[in-house]
Amino acid sequence: MFDQPILSYKLVCNGQDPLTNAFVTTRKPHTCTICEETIGAGERVRRETRRSADGEQIETRHVCRHCCEAIARHTVGDWGPISARYELAKKARAS
Repeated sequence: MFDQPILSYKLVCNGQDPLTNAFVTTRKPHTCTICEETIGAGERVRRETRRSADGEQIETRHVCRHCCEAIARHTVGDWGPISARYELAKKARAS
């Protein structure tokens, strides 16, 4: 997996640059921002922090390995995998 194309993928399009944007190993479980599946402790994920739209809070987003792989494919023109990952979250919210 190539890190830079994955880190370049915009998780939020509010015109603000992230405060931090890196790959990390999780210390506790989190929820993936894209697919909303649980990320276990000890997994390598993309983590991004940025100010909220109103500037009052710091928001942290985590992206699981499967979604990172889908982002990597998206950066070379294959939209299918990332669309499927977003669809997982949509189905989970509908049920």
